[in-house]
Formats: sequence, structure tokens, C-alpha cells
Amino acid sequence: MWGCVAMLVFNIGLGATGSADTPSSHSAALAMIILWIISYGLSTAPIGFASAGETSTPRLRAKTTSFNLTVFAAVYLIFQWTVPYMIAPDAANLGV
Repeated sequence: MWGCVAMLVFNIGLGATGSADTPSSHSAALAMIILWIISYGLSTAPIGFASAGETSTPRLRAKTTSFNLTVFAAVYLIFQWTVPYMIAPDAANLGV
């Protein structure tokens, strides 16, 4: 619960710092992103891996967990491959 509250605060802080165009606001925005990643990693990120093993029946636990984690890895790979192209100035140039 507190991790989600912290992520909300860091998202609002990121929005507030992102509206200014100064070097110090860029550093503050980077700090907000890093703090958001830390709070996500310490709060809600592990839930997906824990629930992948606990939501299936004992007989199908190995197959269900492997399927869940394979889908997670595939989606993660797609995003890791496409997001740099979306924000690159010489590709889609959607900006940050």
C-alpha cells in the first residue's frame, strides 16, 4: 500500500518537474524516476512473480508458472525493443 502511495507521489513530482525546462528540473525529474523505480521494485514488482506460482492448482503449477513467465518475458522483450525506436529522434520521434 505504501509503495503505491510513494509511486503516486513520485509520479506527481515527475509531472511537476517535467513542466520546467531547466537543468535542475531535469535532475529532479531523473531523481523522481529513480525513486519511482526503487519504490516499485520494493513494493508491487514482486507480486507478479509470487502470484504466478500461487494462482494455479498444485498439479498444473509448473506449467502455469512457466507459461506466465514466458508471456511476461515476451511482452518485456517487445517493449524493450520498440520503446527506444519510439523515442529516438531519427525514428518515430515521440519524445520523452
